[in-house]
Amino acid sequence: MGNVSENINKWYYKTWAIVILIVLLGPLGLVPLWFRPNTEKRIKIVVSFVVLTSSLYVILSAVNNYYILLNYYKTL
Repeated sequence: MGNVSENINKWYYKTWAIVILIVLLGPLGLVPLWFRPNTEKRIKIVVSFVVLTSSLYVILSAVNNYYILLNYYKTL
C-alpha cells in the first residue's frame, strides 16, 4: 500500500474525475469519492445524499412516465 500522498495523485481521486464518474455512472461514481483519503466525511455524506436522492427521483419519474404512456396507448 502506498501512502496518502501517492494515492491522492491517482486520476480517479481527482475532483474532475469523480464529478465525471458521478454524472456518467450515477451512484456508482460515489465509490472513488468514499475511498478518496483527503475528503471530509460530511462532504462525502452530503454529495452521496444529493446523488442518491436525485437518482431516486429520476427512477421514480421514469416509472411514472412509463405508466402514463402505457395508459395513453391503452386508450388508443
